[in-house]
Amino acid sequence: MKWLMILIMGVFIMGLASAENFGYTIYDAPTVATNYSGVNVNNSDTTDTWITTEGTLDDVSDISHSWLSDLLWSVAGHIIDTDFLPDSSLAYDLGSGALRWDWLYVRNISAESIDTFNLDADTVNVAGNITAKSGTFTGQAGYDEKLGYANARIGGDPWYLSGRLILEYFQPGLNTIWQIDNGGNGIRFFDDSDVYASINESGIDTDFNLDVAGNWTGNSYYGEMYNKQYGGFEVLDLITTEVYVPIINATCGNLNGFSCVNGIANLTAQVDGRYSVSVTLSAEANEVGGEYGTKLFINNVGQDNCYSFKDLRIGASSSAGFSCIISVNAGDDIYVAMDDHANPVKDLTINNINVNLVRIGD
Repeated sequence: MKWLMILIMGVFIMGLASAENFGYTIYDAPTVATNYSGVNVNNSDTTDTWITTEGTLDDVSDISHSWLSDLLWSVAGHIIDTDFLPDSSLAYDLGSGALRWDWLYVRNISAESIDTFNLDADTVNVAGNITAKSGTFTGQAGYDEKLGYANARIGGDPWYLSGRLILEYFQPGLNTIWQIDNGGNGIRFFDDSDVYASINESGIDTDFNLDVAGNWTGNSYYGEMYNKQYGGFEVLDLITTEVYVPIINATCGNLNGFSCVNGIANLTAQVDGRYSVSVTLSAEANEVGGEYGTKLFINNVGQDNCYSFKDLRIGASSSAGFSCIISVNAGDDIYVAMDDHANPVKDLTINNINVNLVRIGD
């Protein structure tokens, strides 16, 4: 038994000597690093916990985001199977001006504002306003089988407008708007709040000049009445000096913007404006000594700028016409009348007459 005690003491002394030779004792041996990759921090078993200076981690929710801020990590190839949400609204960015994502594949985008260099979309549905500081819509020519003619296209496809397109230029004191309206107003141009030009199914309406470098083909408002007969078609019974008697035996001619009744010899205007008037007339005196005046009347009021004076002879037809410009309102009646300035007055015979008015402006 004594020899067993001697053997144990010998082993103990040899252990002490070995520790001294390697520079440490059993009590200050180095700590061995732990591989935590196999530790399940979701396991409530205290044998599988991660003990740190911040506390014991027994669940992944205990890991603070700030502990990962200095790590280099990647989500490449990872699948997110839930909503990807920030912890507060309008607090963080996804990428930056210097570090931008290349492609974003989504189905719907709901955004308060979008700032983009280029927009390439199959369909753009806009509930509010499209506002841009600068940029260019670039289109191309195309052929629309439905309409049967070439038309403007944006992105190669027809652009169909269901409401209004308003292009507006604004600066203090000046507000110019170009508006395309499919509600029947056509294309309209505004200056401040006034419409100064419009193009619609009724035509072109403008308060300003219309300059045409090439040929202009179109219609004007006009009215005509006439009559002629060898030997005379009407004898004017002149009763009193300088009292005008209308020429009534006339036929309605070409009319556009006027109405007329045969045998009354009135042209009734339907459109306001300024009109050029041309009257050709020939007549002959029935007696010697007549001094005859020919004048245009509007609503029984003689127009002094539309007048001619002529001494007519017996048996010889002479011209007594004139031309002038008048202002006419819709509903005005226009006719031609003659008088004799001499006393006593003498009747005369009308051989032919043509009265025509053409609208030349407002």
